[in-house]
Amino acid sequence: MTDQISGANHSLPTDDAQTRLIALVGQGQRVLLVGDRDEDLTTRLQANGCQVISLRDEALDSGEMEQVVGGEAVDVVVAVRCLEHLKDPLAGVTRLRPLLKADGRLVAIVPNIAHGSIRLALLGGHFPLSEAGWQAAAPLRFFTRASLERLLEEGGFVVGRLERLTRPFDLDGLSAPPSLVPPGLLETLRHDPEALTYQFIVVAHPLPHLDLQRVQARMRELTDAREAAELRLQALEQQLAAAQAQVQALQADNSALERENAALKGKMQALRETLDQQAADLETLSRQVTLSPQREVALRQGLLEAHDQLLQRDEELIKLRQQAANAVETVRWMQASRSWQMIQKSWMWRQQVRRLLKPGKDKA
Repeated sequence: MTDQISGANHSLPTDDAQTRLIALVGQGQRVLLVGDRDEDLTTRLQANGCQVISLRDEALDSGEMEQVVGGEAVDVVVAVRCLEHLKDPLAGVTRLRPLLKADGRLVAIVPNIAHGSIRLALLGGHFPLSEAGWQAAAPLRFFTRASLERLLEEGGFVVGRLERLTRPFDLDGLSAPPSLVPPGLLETLRHDPEALTYQFIVVAHPLPHLDLQRVQARMRELTDAREAAELRLQALEQQLAAAQAQVQALQADNSALERENAALKGKMQALRETLDQQAADLETLSRQVTLSPQREVALRQGLLEAHDQLLQRDEELIKLRQQAANAVETVRWMQASRSWQMIQKSWMWRQQVRRLLKPGKDKA
């Protein structure tokens, strides 16, 4: 926690603080920059068309400002790392008022001693503003919003605008154990604007007379009302952002549901086509079932006719086999008859040959 409120982070203006401060100063102004000379801030103001005069806080404490300003009033006094380092802040603020034009303004950046990290550090038994980081330029005075407004009003100013630079905090740097933190305190601090504010940016206008307490009170009321309205606006913006996030989430869910619906429609169409095909197949089967008795009779009749044809063919086959057997027998008989005839013819030839040979034998 102590590193969150070190001098480098808690007292010096951040880029965001400088940007907001320069916007509050405006363009083409004659500016008196009070406090440690900040070259970066000076360069940025000059780039915005401003004439910058630097004045150290020691000169403000001693009252030696006239020779620096040159007797000419300025449009804006910018106090950075100034009010918290003055030995007498009220005297310093009072000395600044005559240096401003009647319609001029004081723009100051002041650390908030009531930041939650400092409160928790004190609860842990140590004061972080006296530790490393603050020793080079340790603050002499510490302000809350109320004490800062009271200082400016007593110095002859009326607060016209107050902005907050916020920073979250936690228990990481607390030297004492978290058990020392009373129940609910941390949650209360996290919802307290004063505990979240680590620096104030204040715009104050000089009053022509120091006795205009009613004007100061009214301006304080207006400032409080404006801050309350800004807080309500921030809350509404957060609610709007949350609502927009919910709308985006719902739109994403709706897109997903539409895709799922399209996929389901495709599946339903496919199922319908399948059901239609199955219905057509079922109708075809029904017609086939209706015609099956007729087909059965026709098939039986065909089977009987085929059976009769087979019987006729069997009878014809038997006849053919018989005829074939007779033919074979006839062939065999014919063959046998031819063989006998040939034998007889052969015997007769032999007899003839013998007869022919016998006379020869007789002559011999």
